[in-house]
Amino acid sequence: MRELNQGIADIKMKRPDLENELITKYYDSRLDQTILLSQDEKYYIEEKKTITVGYFDGYYPFSYENEGVYHGLAKQVLDEVSVLTGLTFEYVRLENMDEAKQALLDGRIDILDYCGDTPKSMRNDGIAVTKTYAKVPHVIIMKRDSATNEIKALAAVKYGDNEENIAALVNEDAQILVFDSQLDCLYAVNEGKADAAICDGYLSEYLLGSNLRLNKLEIRSVLNDAHVIYMAVKDDADSPLLSILNKELIEVTDKMVNDYMLKDNLFARNSVESFIRSHSVLIIVIVILIAASIVLVMLHMLRDSRRIQKLMYKDAELNIWNLNYLKYRAQQRLAADRNQKYAVVYMDICQFRRYNTLYGWHAGQKILELMVCVLAENTDSEKEQYARSQGDHFVLFVRYDSLPQLETRLAALEDKITQRIYEMADMRMPITMGVCCIPPGSDDIQVFISYAIQASDLLKNSYSNEIRIYDENLRVQLKENHDREKLLESVDINKDFVAFYQPKVDIRSEQIVGAEALVRFKDPTDNGAIKAPGYFVPYFEQTGRITEIDFFVMECACKLLRRRMDAGKRVVPISCNFSRIHFTKENFPDQFEAVMDKYQIPKEYIEVEITETLVVEELQQHKVKETVEILRKKGIRLSIDDFGSGYSSLGVFEQIPASVIKLDRSFLLNNENRVRQVKIMKNIVNLAQDLDAQVVCEGVENENDTELMMEIGAYVAQGYRYSKPVPEEVFEEKLDRKMDA
Repeated sequence: MRELNQGIADIKMKRPDLENELITKYYDSRLDQTILLSQDEKYYIEEKKTITVGYFDGYYPFSYENEGVYHGLAKQVLDEVSVLTGLTFEYVRLENMDEAKQALLDGRIDILDYCGDTPKSMRNDGIAVTKTYAKVPHVIIMKRDSATNEIKALAAVKYGDNEENIAALVNEDAQILVFDSQLDCLYAVNEGKADAAICDGYLSEYLLGSNLRLNKLEIRSVLNDAHVIYMAVKDDADSPLLSILNKELIEVTDKMVNDYMLKDNLFARNSVESFIRSHSVLIIVIVILIAASIVLVMLHMLRDSRRIQKLMYKDAELNIWNLNYLKYRAQQRLAADRNQKYAVVYMDICQFRRYNTLYGWHAGQKILELMVCVLAENTDSEKEQYARSQGDHFVLFVRYDSLPQLETRLAALEDKITQRIYEMADMRMPITMGVCCIPPGSDDIQVFISYAIQASDLLKNSYSNEIRIYDENLRVQLKENHDREKLLESVDINKDFVAFYQPKVDIRSEQIVGAEALVRFKDPTDNGAIKAPGYFVPYFEQTGRITEIDFFVMECACKLLRRRMDAGKRVVPISCNFSRIHFTKENFPDQFEAVMDKYQIPKEYIEVEITETLVVEELQQHKVKETVEILRKKGIRLSIDDFGSGYSSLGVFEQIPASVIKLDRSFLLNNENRVRQVKIMKNIVNLAQDLDAQVVCEGVENENDTELMMEIGAYVAQGYRYSKPVPEEVFEEKLDRKMDA
């Protein structure tokens, strides 16, 4: 496995764009997501194994049959779920939605993989729907020679209770004609029964392209709203199937649909098949018209192909060119204008996901539309290009004369965007930019976009506007990060990591009264040299393995305590840090208690350190508070770490029932108004003592710090004045004797 991992890492260095290309192609909607299955969900998968899925025919490209075999993007989505979970799916054809609902309720099927009814109407029938996995643009279809200014009769397919939404699209006195299928809607327009039809964009393209009877119809306009597609299951609180699907379903993007339609090439095949099937007698009787018919079919196919190409190059949500088109135009510009300097800029709106989560999709969409507006105003449409990559990421292809001029221009653009967002949303959202200057004569645009992405990645979670240029220094830094990741990927946590301990000391007696367990990395490539957490923690947090390290450190502390207890030696409480990931997991309190029970450690000797911002800022506050409350009820000691380092308030005492309050060093360093400082700290200490909580001062480094502690009545110190973090054997030596002054 180590050789395989190193081989993969070497490929990443030689083809830095490959990983981004593969992620965009196959896992576009899974970026920045960590899929965690609960124990119940895992048991369900092991027990169930095979899931029965109901499907409909006639909903190309999501759900349809071809020569009696089920195909479609809905099936591809479930194939992806099968790979990720191990579930297998067997498919059953259904004729209509009423049959599908009944099949779900009586258990003949477990999942309906294509559902266009509104969630409200499904819930009314005892059916639960998953999150949206596809959005299909609505289009208006009319005859070529018809007027667009007034629609008196609109043909539509009824989905659940969406008739009011359809009515909002036309005049008040317009008549809405409801049909069973979109093909029936198109026939109604073709035969003059309706002036227009509202249809799903992708299916209508297919129907218009595969049915010669409809050659007088065309897509007249694309609407701003979209028809959302779900999967549906029986509303059963005891079944984790809905939860599994919500975690594992990928989003079908416009690019995936366009790629599927081009690859499947059903337009060409079905057009010819439909023609032969519908006009076989005419072909036999009038042979002389065969040549003319073939020419007409080919022209029809060419027109549809151009339509699909246009869809492939468009971002349907924002109605702008997408990254495919930017690459295409950039290649042309680079080939035609080799003396001009060009650069690629990868832009990210920081804090956008948080804003989108708090205020909803529509609010986030307004931010993106504003972004597009500003970019359009500040780029040369003839010689430059902007496009949306994915989510809140945009790509610019711009001209420049000198690097300082480019940086000045981009900085001004960042300021303009953040100011416009602030005026709209009353919230500061920094903009970060990764920039790659394209060397003269080069035209491999994908590589330079990849370099810009790598530069942008270093600015994630920024709190201010920042620009990072991809240059030789950055390349070296990325190479070092790459080598570090290769090393960390191959390490054995139990072998290559070690626990250090920093004593907590009573400043009155200078006796050790506690300790904090900290993790260190023994670099196997550097003769076991000790590396601090900054070297490895960011990587393990990114991969999710930080949870393994947290429990490794806890087990080290438990082993130390157990060994000393068995030997009749003195022990003190030891605090252990746990990543915020633990507090959003269902079984963390049980795991923690299981380790304590394994080594038979009394609960007063192990503390869980909680950063105050975990409860104050964490988006999943409810789950975090629930986990903290479970730990408290189990009698596990809680410690608030870094109190005072952020936006501390006395409300933290209420939200976290802590046994220990650790004052951040920033309190000790505030010497501007000593009298005021002492009053504040005294009251914090008194409040903590009233709540039966111990106060520990962190970062105590000199005699002035201890004097201040004595003055405010806080007597437990942790810092370099008494001891830095030390290996286990050194800590035990200190614990067995009185510390020197």
